[in-house]
Amino acid sequence: MDNRRGAAVEQAEWTRLQTLFEAALALPVDQRESYLNSQDSSGTLLKDVRDLLEAHDSEDNQAKTPASDPSNSTPGSNNTVVTDDTTMLPAGHIIGQHEIQEKIGMGGMGVIYRALDSRLQRQVVLKFLPNHMHSSTSARQRFMAEARAASRLDHPNICVIHDVGETGEGHMYITMPFYEGETLAVKIARGPLAINEAIDIAIQVSDGLA
Repeated sequence: MDNRRGAAVEQAEWTRLQTLFEAALALPVDQRESYLNSQDSSGTLLKDVRDLLEAHDSEDNQAKTPASDPSNSTPGSNNTVVTDDTTMLPAGHIIGQHEIQEKIGMGGMGVIYRALDSRLQRQVVLKFLPNHMHSSTSARQRFMAEARAASRLDHPNICVIHDVGETGEGHMYITMPFYEGETLAVKIARGPLAINEAIDIAIQVSDGLA
């Protein structure tokens, strides 16, 4: 139980970091600092958010210059090239034992692809650390902490972690099962949930982290 609680705490910290980063990123640059100062969070967490914002802004400036296109890489090659967070790895691109099929999601803290595990012949998801966080030590550490925390949680309501990997260029990714269906964010975007449905979802989440 103690291990599960510790893992849940690490997951909560990562989620808090993600929430603060994405909220600050959506603000004009001159409003970010006042927003962060208004948050009731640890100094270490806020420092990590500031580091990520700085890394993102630096990467954004670099992305405005011409860069190599990963679609020029040869399918079947392990020479993964990730130029910016909006670039799509092409279908057929090989990363280890995984063949990229399509990009299915992107956020401030992760870029997600559906892929085929060629060894086990199963559909999986590869969640990459975004390129603007690639050189951030704190982001890489928290990314690994997320994987370790989730891997210690054994519950039907928690996504299983298959593996953690790194491309030849040092881009980290987590391998997870591919689940059919929509995300909670997509469901909520269609409109408010019925009270009973919202309670049911909250109970399932709580059961997974209890």
